Amino acid sequence: MRYASPASRWGRVSCFLALCLCACGAPRARPLHARPQARTDERPLPRRPLAPESLEEAGGEPSADLERVRLDLVLDPAHMALEGVVENRFRTLREATRTIVLHARGLELRSVRDGSGRDLDWHLRGEELRVELPEALPHGSELSVLVEYSAHPDTGLHFVDAPDGSPQVWSQNEPSDARSWIPTWDEPDDRASFDATITVVGGLEVLSNGVRTQVRENPDGTRSFHWLQERPIPAYLFAIAAGRFEHQSAQWGTLPLGMYAPAGTPPDVLARAFAQTQDILEFETQRFGEPFPWPRYDQVCVTDFVMAGMENAGMTLLTSDILHDEDEEQDEIGERSLLLAHEAAHQWFGDLVTCLGWKNLWLNEAWASFVELGYLEHAQGRTRAALFYERYREIYLRRGAQTRLPLSEGWRAHGGERLCNHEYDKGPWVLRMLEHELGSGDFWRGVRHYLDAQRDGFATTEDFGRAFLEATGRNVFPFLQQWVEGGGHPLLGIHFREQAQRIVVVVEQRQEPDLLVPLFDVPLELELDFADGSRRREKLRVHAMSEEFELAAGPAPLADLVADPEGVLLCELELEKPAAMWAHQAALVDLPAARWRALGPLAQKAPEALGEALRDPEFLLRARAASAAVEVPQLRPRMLELARSDPSACVREMAVAQLAGGTLSPSEQDALRPQLASERSPRVRLALQRALGVVE
Repeated sequence: MRYASPASRWGRVSCFLALCLCACGAPRARPLHARPQARTDERPLPRRPLAPESLEEAGGEPSADLERVRLDLVLDPAHMALEGVVENRFRTLREATRTIVLHARGLELRSVRDGSGRDLDWHLRGEELRVELPEALPHGSELSVLVEYSAHPDTGLHFVDAPDGSPQVWSQNEPSDARSWIPTWDEPDDRASFDATITVVGGLEVLSNGVRTQVRENPDGTRSFHWLQERPIPAYLFAIAAGRFEHQSAQWGTLPLGMYAPAGTPPDVLARAFAQTQDILEFETQRFGEPFPWPRYDQVCVTDFVMAGMENAGMTLLTSDILHDEDEEQDEIGERSLLLAHEAAHQWFGDLVTCLGWKNLWLNEAWASFVELGYLEHAQGRTRAALFYERYREIYLRRGAQTRLPLSEGWRAHGGERLCNHEYDKGPWVLRMLEHELGSGDFWRGVRHYLDAQRDGFATTEDFGRAFLEATGRNVFPFLQQWVEGGGHPLLGIHFREQAQRIVVVVEQRQEPDLLVPLFDVPLELELDFADGSRRREKLRVHAMSEEFELAAGPAPLADLVADPEGVLLCELELEKPAAMWAHQAALVDLPAARWRALGPLAQKAPEALGEALRDPEFLLRARAASAAVEVPQLRPRMLELARSDPSACVREMAVAQLAGGTLSPSEQDALRPQLASERSPRVRLALQRALGVVE
């Protein structure tokens, strides 16, 4: 699943724009040995006692093994209603089973019967539907519970109007909203096949998981669609989408592909949105060493989707905001392909192997985000991927005190309130660091063993760690303890000096260790650049609050010291060095992450040196430089040039927004006003309207 959150360009504010403005602002001064001060504008973090989670927090405890869900559902879009009958087939897990537990929320229950048609006693306890059996059943007994019901759901199943005015219905279950339209076992700790017959008014089409086996024309003018998902999946992945759709078909090998969008979507727009699908699937299948798990793969854009995307098994639902005309396509900077790669990766990580309880959600979401960035590197190169990793790092760091929460923080550990989304941005960093420490060979051997061992099951962090031990002999549990079960990240203060024939580097961990945040044990790489043009890499291991390292001097005086030059350690760096060194770091063309990180300090220490960054061939670096350069008067003409003619709409938008952040001079207004008529990018046009005070 991908939220339509600050991590997505489909929010109200450009994430990239906001990040650059934040990241390139003035850093707060801090004495070298000072501990970070708590921010008074943030809610204090909870301090939990060391105690086990409750059963509810851990995902519940099934009373029997749900093996098959057979649903017969009639949709009534005109009244935003449904009525249905669902048969839940179970196999008992305990001796003398007298009660079967389902989940139901806001449903009008009409009858509850067994497979022989006998009425069963039942009662609701919160969202638990407890069904009493007439006699105790021994372990391994098979039984069916049939529930007839109706509902006007306000979550789980959504009734909306498509752009052409026709009705559209779609589901969104994660984490636990399937119970709002299907009374069934609705926790991520059981899997069942899904046999769905959906009846709709004439003219609508129904999509669901698995394979469509039948379309039946009914005498009353309705149509019934039968879909069968034989491979068991958890209830949060049960899905339907009903409406009028434009449709295009393709093949990837023998796998049928379907691309769907609301009726009226131009064919070229639909084709362009999903043009990378085959390449994404080829990349991911090769990387995972595991065939695509489902009999087909449909990607369906729906109206007013509450997420950016949701990875229902074999059928991903997506926001229709990814459907761009030619003008809107200028604003696409690669995030659509990230979204498609993210949801496709979930077909393995999340659907084939599912997290056991939401505490382990990182095993779904961190993996999908890690793979999306891997695909970005495959499709657009190492530089682009490195800069997107920096964007994700800054999204994470902007959470302030919430960064102290662990990656494995449960969804339900705080009364159902979700405190952070670390899985999406810290998560891929954690996996990247693990690959860096293990090497790609051992890393991917462990990953493939994990997929094989947990196939069609539920996994925990311990299962993930054990897979590496079994496949490679590498013990990753200490790594997982500090980066997944612990919270926070290293805040490294670094200063250095040259003396005699050595370079002395002092590294301090300035984060505040406590019950949430550990004292980290991490590798730290330094690049030493010397005045004669030579370079040397040094690898340190940081594991104390303060450590002093003595390094050999170079063949010439030190021209620069770059900490974490490849940008592979999730950390904050407080590196003390002169302006000339920051200017040197900002010009290291082969180290994109180091250049990105240099632009903020450079804006404070040597702002005139930003002129070169404004000419960088990589548009993400030009945009980041533009976010800092507006405070440098002599660079405003160059900023105006970027606003008017940069080939990247992202850079034009940034330049316009930054120029307008101050007071536009009359000549600057005169220079920008003609662009309003010719500008094709919707985002840049909006920025120009705001800058010039024009309302269309």
